[in-house]
Amino acid sequence: GGDRGLVHQKSLWRSTRGQRRRARARNAAVCIQVRRCAHQWQTWLATDGGEFRVAQSGENWFVEAPGDIHRIEACFTGVAYAPHRHDTYTIGVTLSGIQCFTYRGAERASHPGQIVILHPDEKHDGRAGDEEAFRYRAAYISPADIQNALNGQALPFVEGGVSIDARLHRAATALLEDYERPLSKLEYEDALYDLAFALQATAGAT
Repeated sequence: GGDRGLVHQKSLWRSTRGQRRRARARNAAVCIQVRRCAHQWQTWLATDGGEFRVAQSGENWFVEAPGDIHRIEACFTGVAYAPHRHDTYTIGVTLSGIQCFTYRGAERASHPGQIVILHPDEKHDGRAGDEEAFRYRAAYISPADIQNALNGQALPFVEGGVSIDARLHRAATALLEDYERPLSKLEYEDALYDLAFALQATAGAT
């Protein structure tokens, strides 16, 4: 999942309570997340009057991490995305709820902690697997970057769209764990290398 007519706003707000960042998606509220203390977040939504309030459980929202690498976090209920494609790899992790989607002609479901791998130009949609909200993070990675990391070898293809492979989980975590700041060039290159070879190893094991 990911592109819903997004207006990307890469401004970064700083305050005494932590870092604030904002992005907008169609049918999703403007979201600001404020880090209050280690490992504890609240999700704040902008109201029509320019005020902010704490998001309630199950509300739709979307936020983009700072920096040049396209990384998002989102929470949706019901139908989140109509069928669409990306020209990138989508590497995601489901954080809570059940993330369901149609991919390569079959119904898929990703549960918390599982990795979602969508290959470039593959049509997919997105929706909640039950009446509860699902929340996830995702990064959008150029296939050229993956191929360069593999020294020109063929792009790996992981069947099924969902994986519990520990190698992929470690690689995805490096990309998606820290949303407080942009990834440095070196951090991205290291994470990309690990991701490319994790994809290749997982593809060879299927």
